[in-house]
Amino acid sequence: MWKLTIISLLFIGASYSQMNEVTNFGSNPGNLTMYEYVPTNPQPNTSVVLVMHGCGQLAGDFANETGWNDLADQYGFYVVHAGQSLVNNGSKCFNWFSPLDYERNAGEAQSLAQMVDYMHNNYNTDNNRSYVCGLSAGGSMTSVMMATYPDKFRKGGIWAGVPYRYLTSGSNNKTPQEWGDYVRNAVPNYTGDYPTLFVCQGTDDLVVDSINETRLVEQWTDVHGTDQVSDQTNPAFMGNTDVLQNIYKDNLGQDTIVITYTINNMAHGIAVDPGMGVMEGGQTSLGAFDVDFFSTFWMADFFDLIPKNISNVSETINEQLNWKKQNSQVSLTSELQEPLQLQVYSFSGQLLLQDEFLESMSFSLNQLDSDLVILSVKKTNGTLVFSRVVNK
Repeated sequence: MWKLTIISLLFIGASYSQMNEVTNFGSNPGNLTMYEYVPTNPQPNTSVVLVMHGCGQLAGDFANETGWNDLADQYGFYVVHAGQSLVNNGSKCFNWFSPLDYERNAGEAQSLAQMVDYMHNNYNTDNNRSYVCGLSAGGSMTSVMMATYPDKFRKGGIWAGVPYRYLTSGSNNKTPQEWGDYVRNAVPNYTGDYPTLFVCQGTDDLVVDSINETRLVEQWTDVHGTDQVSDQTNPAFMGNTDVLQNIYKDNLGQDTIVITYTINNMAHGIAVDPGMGVMEGGQTSLGAFDVDFFSTFWMADFFDLIPKNISNVSETINEQLNWKKQNSQVSLTSELQEPLQLQVYSFSGQLLLQDEFLESMSFSLNQLDSDLVILSVKKTNGTLVFSRVVNK
């Protein structure tokens, strides 16, 4: 259940220095604040990501914690950060539970849709590439936007949120079809495609019960007409035994409908992995936990914002380690004079190769069952030395 209706998570000292407030984005019936982030080198015909903070948070702080703006600079997409006010909600929660705000073309939902429309109307973007995400109340409002604007959003991402039309009081013990019916009834006669979903949930969340991860799976698999049985399970995603990945595919077993990441022992918030590696980022706070898993990166990958030709992206954290690729052969040499561990993963998070070396080692990419792999070299204490995405 939703354990606390009013959540007082205070995050102080927001940085808006690189975010521009936009006041003329529409009629704004929900009385929300819009901040746009324009990447350093925007790609043509690119995407727009709508981001919503949790209760008590500020948009600027949440931008820093999630690392969305850093990813936007790397990959050239636009970000909209929506802000709630004390006038609307005394705890600065998005009003995902209010009939005035959870219906199409009304209240906060309409304001959020107008923000995305503004970006598409004023920048070189693809109208069919809009994504939405949020934490807690922002995650629950993500459910609202996916249900009420399925024609606008391709995919959504929810950190510790609840399904559409979740009850703050009363029973939420519903069947998958009942959860799915809420979405289908949100826009009557809609016949287009529905969004797909990314979920990240901590097992020790005392604000949003982790059972809501299951409810979200039930709602959106039912909307897509498939079952609630995971088609692929990885109990140690990217070698991290605290990260359980489950993938739910369509009835043909091809397209991913829902992907979930369950973080063992994590409380209410988002998962981050501060650092300089290719898949590291985000900042810790009262609601952002360093669990060696940069959930925003993997949400962005699910949103198709991370190009699969990023093999030119490399992070050499320590210049005493060098690498060379000749044809399919990869060689690593180290001057650190201490044991190192190499791990090679597929982009789906499967461990393909693991080995230890002191001075040098080499291996062939042809022995790996993946065309695009992630190399990671760490010290025995877990400190990252080198990471790179490599194409065969």
